Amino acid sequence: MACWRCSSFLDWQGGLIMAKNRLNNSTASQRVALLEHLKKYGSITTLQARQVLGVMSPAPRIKELREAGYSIITERVLDADSTGRKHRQGLYVLCVAAKENAQQ
Repeated sequence: MACWRCSSFLDWQGGLIMAKNRLNNSTASQRVALLEHLKKYGSITTLQARQVLGVMSPAPRIKELREAGYSIITERVLDADSTGRKHRQGLYVLCVAAKENAQQ
């Protein structure tokens, strides 16, 4: 497995999601990565955040994004991990119109 600091991460459709180097894993960097993913794809699960973005605890970052004015809905879903084991997890969905209206 390649180093997270210099590798590109793949999205679930096989395309590049983060070709940028993430030199640190600060909370600010994690928020940016989550927000970029949400803006591009509209949603992300807990497992995707961990496996694709390297954000081990996305719930606190989502809470911080909500406090910054982003409307993000949490749904509970059942999904399989890479080993096929099913997990109940959060699916975070960005409501784009709510943030755009708040900025106007």
